Amino acid sequence: MSECFRKAAWLTVLAAAALVGCRQEEPQVNPQPAPVAAPEPEESPPEEMAAAEKEASNHPAPPPKIPDVAMTQTMAATNVVGVGDAMPEGQLPDPEGKTHTLKELYAPKLTVVLFWTSENLYALQELQDLQIDVVERYKDEGVQVIGVNVRDAAPVVKEKVEQAGAAYAQLLDADGAYYAKIATEHLPRTYLLNAEGKILWFDLEYSTSTGRNLEQAIKVALTQAGGNPDPASAGPRAGAAAPK
Repeated sequence: MSECFRKAAWLTVLAAAALVGCRQEEPQVNPQPAPVAAPEPEESPPEEMAAAEKEASNHPAPPPKIPDVAMTQTMAATNVVGVGDAMPEGQLPDPEGKTHTLKELYAPKLTVVLFWTSENLYALQELQDLQIDVVERYKDEGVQVIGVNVRDAAPVVKEKVEQAGAAYAQLLDADGAYYAKIATEHLPRTYLLNAEGKILWFDLEYSTSTGRNLEQAIKVALTQAGGNPDPASAGPRAGAAAPK
């Protein structure tokens, strides 16, 4: 009897062990934290906003000015004249052979003088752009352009001027003697003069910034001279043609 009891007990233990071994652990699920709402932006009280607006009105933006002429010392060393100097006097022929003084061609308020050469593509592009951006836009505001070609023959100048559609006065500095009074190198060069021939601004290259700074200089100088800095535009440009 006791032997049977022991066998039954062992069978019970073995069955329980098998049952426990077959059980699978249930996966534990980590609880997700509840989303936290973003804080509402705080609005400034009306009195603080009014005080800020009043403070801003007490410090208005400075009026626009003629852009500064910035360049390296090496480039500055090539300048014979600069801002505040008078454009040197001189007599030069036009492509037809008639002699003019630069002064007799000055406009009533502002004059842009372009020193250019046919050997530089940027110079040829500016020769064209000044007709559209300055002559046609400011023709009724006392602003004009004078081109001074350096060291090209008259037939070449006539050809390039015609291709560019430049209808403003052109002078020839065949031996570069007049240009030597202005600078030692770097073409094209662009100078903005007042009615008396004083240099207000200049640049010794032609780039997007040159055109932008020239436009600002003209607008500021025209305002100071009592002119209209924003005359009717000559119309949207279709894009400058590539110089030939």
